Amino acid sequence: MGIEVLKGKMLLAVETGLLGENEKIPEDSPAYGGVGRQNRQTITFRCDDGAYVFLADGDCCSQTHIDSVEGPRAGRIVDIQQPEWGEPCREVRDDENMECTRFYKTTLVIDGQGHLDIEYRNESNGYYGGSLELLSAPTPGGRR
Repeated sequence: MGIEVLKGKMLLAVETGLLGENEKIPEDSPAYGGVGRQNRQTITFRCDDGAYVFLADGDCCSQTHIDSVEGPRAGRIVDIQQPEWGEPCREVRDDENMECTRFYKTTLVIDGQGHLDIEYRNESNGYYGGSLELLSAPTPGGRR
């Protein structure tokens, strides 16, 4: 389950932050990884049914960071536009130093308000990528 879980939700607020040092990534989460996973940046979408928390996740040996969140942060999410999984919007390579930065963008279309653009990047040797992975969501009948 990815960011498309937000489609149709009433967005109340958006917050970025860091996963607390004592917070653990659930083992059943797609963001749960092995050694070297040091990405701890999160983006939380507070909706009328609770909070949806995503981790800016980098594959092994890479790091993903949220660059910017621009646009309206409240209203009904009517559409989500994002590249196909693993396809960056732009890529900058430094083959001499074996470094690659991939830039990704996800857009939430807010009914009558415009677009909320979330831009994030992944840094690696060019083999790995990044994504926004769902860490937690409201439970049916309850709120997180």
